[in-house]
Amino acid sequence: MAVKEQNWMKLSFPEKARQWKALLSRATIALSLFILLLWSGSAWGPLSLAAGRAAPPPPREMPGRFAVLWFDPNAPSIHVPPPPELSALRVQNATLNVQFLTAGQTDLWGYTCLDWPDDAKAAYLYATNIWAALIHSSVPINIVACWADLGSDGILGLGGPYTIERDFPNAPYANTWYPVALANALAGSDQNGADPEITGTYNMNFRWYFGTDGNPPSDRVDFVTVVLHEIGHGLGFLGTMEVLDNGQGRWGFGLPYPYAYDRFTEDGAGNALLNTSVYPNPSTALASALTSGNVWFDGPNARRANGGQRVRIYAPSTWDSGSSYSHLDSATYEGTPNALMTPYLSDGTAIHDPGAVTRGILSDLGWEIGLPDLSPSTKSVTPDQATSGQVVTFTVRLVNSGDASATVRFTDTLPSTLQPVGSPTASSGSPPSVNGQTITWQGVVADSGVVTITYATRLTTDGVAVNRAQIDNSIGNIYTRWALVNGYRTFLPLTLRSTGP
Repeated sequence: MAVKEQNWMKLSFPEKARQWKALLSRATIALSLFILLLWSGSAWGPLSLAAGRAAPPPPREMPGRFAVLWFDPNAPSIHVPPPPELSALRVQNATLNVQFLTAGQTDLWGYTCLDWPDDAKAAYLYATNIWAALIHSSVPINIVACWADLGSDGILGLGGPYTIERDFPNAPYANTWYPVALANALAGSDQNGADPEITGTYNMNFRWYFGTDGNPPSDRVDFVTVVLHEIGHGLGFLGTMEVLDNGQGRWGFGLPYPYAYDRFTEDGAGNALLNTSVYPNPSTALASALTSGNVWFDGPNARRANGGQRVRIYAPSTWDSGSSYSHLDSATYEGTPNALMTPYLSDGTAIHDPGAVTRGILSDLGWEIGLPDLSPSTKSVTPDQATSGQVVTFTVRLVNSGDASATVRFTDTLPSTLQPVGSPTASSGSPPSVNGQTITWQGVVADSGVVTITYATRLTTDGVAVNRAQIDNSIGNIYTRWALVNGYRTFLPLTLRSTGP
């Protein structure tokens, strides 16, 4: 199972994936046997059926599967700060408890765990606080975490749901597997008793950075980023699609039930990958689609978070077990604020926010998780009559009608005919700054909150003066607000032009 370390770093990433495919294939075989035993009711299931016994219904709970995060020194480096929801003043919306497995214990996949370093534990808990600020659940989410020797320096970590559930109370889709943490949140009650909800194993064979400031050195891997990534898989960012050794693609592990994630995936033409009239299950046609580089997640919240476009999923031409299909496309999202759930991570990179796209995907799966919406923001000016030399005051209301806080950057570049006067003010956070003709403010606008910014200018001519303000919500949406002033009357349209959703 392990690859010798001296040979591992010489391999290409596809070759590393192929070596790990053996492990994943064995895990799939074991899972299929487990399903068969559950469905048949006994080890003598086929004989029992021949004797006239009716088969029991298929299982409503199964072990989860895992996805892998790889180390790639060539992946783009980026630093993404934690979301504004992570604040000492913010009440967390979920409880995440962590059991750190001790030396000699084994994880769900049979790895022997080692004792956790204390600084690694602290970084892990910091990562859970970020997720706890974003997702909503009245049922505690229990995580088991293993610190282990994974046998090579290529795998940073692997993780996923401990079990999956179907047909529980309030399930959005019938006959559909949900990660147990989401099943509990939707049902409003514990569906799996004393069992944990999420599991993850992390590779000791790295120069880790355990700080929580998001500034790892260029030769260290940020541990908080890896933990956030693996918990994301445990929350449901993964599916059942796979390409088997016989060249066929399939889903459901041999049962007619997809993961919730699978229900939103499609090909480039918009055909659902679950559409068996297009892609029989199993089939070589499905395998071709899964390795086409043209696989998409098409949920309404994911689209909204992605500028109205479908989300491209990682689907390389060679099936990459543990990475293909259950990650965002690396070429599209690496180096962006949405990079957390891509399949590769470089040293010197810190991504402490799941990003709007991942939030949107989790929302489509059923999680109550917020996205900001600054589109109702307005800009006004008084008085509505002005002549040369007169002072006019602009009022900008940053209105967040979404259900998540946002770190907002406001910028207004004034024309030369409007000269700043006095000091701008803001109803929250630090006062705006003035740099020549540009007024800027950056701060947090809470969900369902309003921040009011005011600044005075003097009209220096009777000619027309037009100024434009930009409102950037830090997750890819920019809203533009204009105002027009002339020497006799000020016109105030709330929005003359708007870019963004």
